[in-house]
Amino acid sequence: MLLLSACEEPGTAGGGFLDDGANLQTRTAPVGQVESYSADPVYTGSLPYLALGSYDDELFGEYRSVGVIRPDIGGNIEAIGEEDELSLQLVFSQIMYGDTTSTTDFEIYPLEEPWRGNELKFGQELAYDESRPVASFSVTGNEKVIVPLDREWFEEYAEWLTSEDEDRFTRYRSEFHGLAIVPAGESSKVLFGRALIGSGSGMTDEERNENQIRFILDIAGEGDEEDDRHYIPPTDWGALLSRGETAGGDSPSGEGEPVMAVNNSLDQMVTLLPGLDDQFFESRNLASVRLKVHSDENLLESTLPSGHVRPEVSYLRIHLVDPNAESVSNYIFSRGAQFEGDYNEDDNSYSFDLTNYANSILFSNQNQSEFYLSAETINGIIFTTWLHGPDAPEELRPRILITSVNTNTE
Repeated sequence: MLLLSACEEPGTAGGGFLDDGANLQTRTAPVGQVESYSADPVYTGSLPYLALGSYDDELFGEYRSVGVIRPDIGGNIEAIGEEDELSLQLVFSQIMYGDTTSTTDFEIYPLEEPWRGNELKFGQELAYDESRPVASFSVTGNEKVIVPLDREWFEEYAEWLTSEDEDRFTRYRSEFHGLAIVPAGESSKVLFGRALIGSGSGMTDEERNENQIRFILDIAGEGDEEDDRHYIPPTDWGALLSRGETAGGDSPSGEGEPVMAVNNSLDQMVTLLPGLDDQFFESRNLASVRLKVHSDENLLESTLPSGHVRPEVSYLRIHLVDPNAESVSNYIFSRGAQFEGDYNEDDNSYSFDLTNYANSILFSNQNQSEFYLSAETINGIIFTTWLHGPDAPEELRPRILITSVNTNTE
């Protein structure tokens, strides 16, 4: 049974649609059930960002990401000369995960098995040939690097690029496997390459070429002509992203407490069962219903060394998953969230407006659903945070704030 307390919280009532003189009462109730949850592996390919590197996070475990990429063959290139060169351009976002001052080394190798970006999933592996290095490079921050690629591999690719066979596109996907970008040595950060900038970004084609991942074909002997440099987009890309468990076990916040980690790879989520019904609300004259959860900033900061960062989680998402769905992760990946809660720096909270949802339960007999909480969107950047659980101090626990119109005139 849920206990309701008659305490008031600022900013919970009204929403601007009630008279200033309305008699409002705000009550707080804990949610009915809070549990940690791990979904099936989510897709990690063909996303706007390409994660590259590895970082051992004391709180969340070691994230490791090998980038895989394959260049397009749709350009009008008739022949490749002996002095022509092919390079890989990588443009990194300002967002990073780990030691901001460290330099990360990478090796590039040919992949040895077929793959498709839209089929890659979290935790998946692909074989690559470490005996055939194609290139190496180092990167520190949000910079652009242009990496010359091995001539032998370039010539193998050029055979497909210049081929006139009618079935070359179909065969290319299954027979030419592209490249793996592998963190080398003691990597202490994950960087995020810009793999896809939408056509609505306001950039011209030339600006997009300069500001996202591209292969660059330099044709020798063309001088200052405009076509001496050809930008070749990737036809496919993705991340072989995995996460190792922390050495400390389950929940660092206390023995027996639920693991309140939330991320966007969906292997760490939190489920909530609010338990909303007539008895829960006590009144049908609702002004506002909000779910409020708090990030555990002390835990997050104490497990991050000086100079290290995690991508900022600016909002959380709530998904109402069809109980008949075969895969929770596929359901979340293919549909938008029902609710989003922005981060409030003042009290380190995320607040979700459930007013319409609560009214649909009261007046439209909508069935209640379990809430699945994830962090941000699935876009290739690693977003992860930790929430206070049901055993935290009362003002930090997940809870429902119910503001209703008091019709009692006595």
